[in-house]
Amino acid sequence: MIELNANIIHEPKPKLVSKSDKDNLRRCIVSRRNMYKYEMIRFAIDPKGFVVPDIGCRLPGRGVWLEASLKAVKAAVDQNLFSYSARCSAKIPSNLAENIEKKLFERTSGWIGLAKRAGFLVTGHDKVRAKINLGDLAVLIQASDGSLLARKRLSACAKDFPCVEVFTSKELSNVTGRINVIHGALLKSDFVTPFLADVRRLSGFRSNQVPETEIRKLGRNV
Repeated sequence: MIELNANIIHEPKPKLVSKSDKDNLRRCIVSRRNMYKYEMIRFAIDPKGFVVPDIGCRLPGRGVWLEASLKAVKAAVDQNLFSYSARCSAKIPSNLAENIEKKLFERTSGWIGLAKRAGFLVTGHDKVRAKINLGDLAVLIQASDGSLLARKRLSACAKDFPCVEVFTSKELSNVTGRINVIHGALLKSDFVTPFLADVRRLSGFRSNQVPETEIRKLGRNV
């Protein structure tokens, strides 16, 4: 689950798009819609003709842009749109979608690591709750496999802030160097905007489902 604050990441405007906004718009080869670059993945063709996800938009050559979602990637592959858009016979790696998710996870976890080292990340239910009460919170981060009841209660306290639940407890623990991390808080800093932009893209390749047992627990306790 991701709830993004429009004040931090602006949604595309249906009217009156400025010149600077237009510079950040690209057309998805599947939907043919103009979208902001932070909602998309850029692809390049390497010297051997393989499609390569250019997550950081740094590779040379004519880029191909696609909405950041597993569904869009599958559609582009099935309809041979990479070859059509790149104007060449593009080869598709068998692990293309998995590679995209891996690279996006590395970027998002990298922001968490940088924020931790700079002192802008706290973990643990009580510490996160304290930051919410102090008004220092920028993003609530919760493990997707944590207790649904505990996540619901804490997110209710931070209802005016983005809530990110695309990481497992194991992933958060590995990134932060702590044990059994379920709740975390990214504090107000320059890390917030790029983190949310990459999380938005990562969420398109992850599907987090709440176990039925947790749903029953929530029903009994609320």
